[in-house]
Amino acid sequence: MLPVPRPWFEQSVATLNALAQDTYVDGAQVLLPGGRPVPDVRLAEGTHLKSGAVYEAHGEDLAAPQERMVVKEWDGASRIRVQQHLKHEEMSVFVEAALRSAAKPEDVEVRVETSGRSTSARLMRTSSRAHLRLDTWWRAVSCESASTVPLEMSVEHRLGRAAVRVAPHRTGGSWELRCTLSVHACLPLRPLVAIGIWFARRRIGRAFAEAVDQAAGRWNTAIPTALALRPDQLRAQVMAALQAKTEAGVFGSPDSSAPP
Repeated sequence: MLPVPRPWFEQSVATLNALAQDTYVDGAQVLLPGGRPVPDVRLAEGTHLKSGAVYEAHGEDLAAPQERMVVKEWDGASRIRVQQHLKHEEMSVFVEAALRSAAKPEDVEVRVETSGRSTSARLMRTSSRAHLRLDTWWRAVSCESASTVPLEMSVEHRLGRAAVRVAPHRTGGSWELRCTLSVHACLPLRPLVAIGIWFARRRIGRAFAEAVDQAAGRWNTAIPTALALRPDQLRAQVMAALQAKTEAGVFGSPDSSAPP
């Protein structure tokens, strides 16, 4: 996987933080620098970009917000933490993201929880966490010793748990990834489950390796375009994406095809 240079990442975070600080509100309408509104987004509670601020995004159904974002902490010098609630038909998704120090990013934490009311939605209920220690990551990339694993992820489901630990390999350009799977089962079924996993271990391993390779391929395709962006181009692209209505949702990821 192609690496992300530390200076580029830190400059990009600073650019996005500055853009957020340049936005303002007129009544409940959220406005970009220059006065252009962000479509369908309003400040529902609190003070803009202060702890306790609540933003709501409405789609075609104006009766209830489909997306809701809550600012829990916003201090670029120390910590930024936001929560996002999304509703889609019978499924709800809760996301919490935290960044320690926008001026010099140190670590990123993400928590995702899915829930729903229908039987199928309840079966898909999961709780996921990821913790990326940026300073440790770049030390490992530079072949310096690291006392902790740079990236840890986990996914909890009623049927089991998956834990992943990722670190750059010292040879450069490759990663070392370890995945541990555990299955939740009542005591009489545990031996049968263990035997089933043992026989299926190669198939599971191949499927996991293919998924990792596909993710790496998508990363290697997208990252050169991102690294080529200057700070002013990144700012302009994000502003254009915020003004556009996309199927991904107002608070979703920016459209990479937006013009700089």
